[in-house]
Amino acid sequence: TTAIVGIYHSLLGLAGLLLPTQMLSQVSKWILGVSPEVTPQFHMIAKFSAAYLLVFGLMALILCKDPVKYRVLAIPVLILFGIRLLNKLIFFTAIGSSFGISAGRNVFAVICVALLFGAILLTLPKKQEG
Repeated sequence: TTAIVGIYHSLLGLAGLLLPTQMLSQVSKWILGVSPEVTPQFHMIAKFSAAYLLVFGLMALILCKDPVKYRVLAIPVLILFGIRLLNKLIFFTAIGSSFGISAGRNVFAVICVALLFGAILLTLPKKQEG
């Protein structure tokens, strides 16, 4: 599970850092269903966010490499997915209406985030003895 999270976020972060802003807008539409207006503000926020996506993805890949040794990295992963899940649930209607995202796509996103959160939580390795 953390491998999927790590690859997805790393690729999205690299795309955000390396792709031209116009192309990044198309990637946002394809992946998130959101068509942001390409402005200097979008460019700045996209590049800023991409750095965090890349670091988060790399952290998840490190966790995947040795879950017992790097168990502590699961905590920020769980916190992020927990916050994302609450955000999606609390602002479900606003997200759909503000960004023109269909209810079906919104439900799919909620289910995906909930499944990732649950899978990571349930497979969290126990602390090593000794």
